[in-house]
Amino acid sequence: MADGIVSWTPQNYTAEENSRWVWLRAEEWGSYPNFLAPLWGIFVVYFYGWVTFLITLVVATFIWKLFIMKSFVSIRLLSSMAVFVNFLKWPLAIIFAGLTFFSHHGITFSLSLLLFPAITYFCAFFELPYNLGGIMKQGKRKQELQTMIFKKLGLSDMRADPTADKGKHPSLLKNPLLSL
Repeated sequence: MADGIVSWTPQNYTAEENSRWVWLRAEEWGSYPNFLAPLWGIFVVYFYGWVTFLITLVVATFIWKLFIMKSFVSIRLLSSMAVFVNFLKWPLAIIFAGLTFFSHHGITFSLSLLLFPAITYFCAFFELPYNLGGIMKQGKRKQELQTMIFKKLGLSDMRADPTADKGKHPSLLKNPLLSL
């Protein structure tokens, strides 16, 4: 059975690839509002401004961390959104930067939208209040997320490893033409 964009079949991959995939998806799931910000945030910034985006991100992160993050894990969401975010964040930034430049003629605002995916990377700073629980608690929370994902995949007795396959998506590893 072949994997599609919205699925992950652990039987098709090695333990090392599964471990890397789970580690990456647990990191994303732990800060999902910030991970998805390149897709939804650029619309908020374009129509309402930076302050509204930052307030929305803080509120969404609060709700996510306290009420949603540990209540469920969706393998389909984890699989599909990782692909969608990576393929759409820069085209959206280029489109919105172009629209802004040609409609408002503001170079600063256009440049900020062009660099929006990179800027959202630094918005992880807003998660600092949630990470102040100490290194041990933070590590325990991430381990719990990884365990939840492993269970959802039907895998057990595994530990997530961030160094397997040097960060390449496993589907790219199978096709030598795509891994260049």
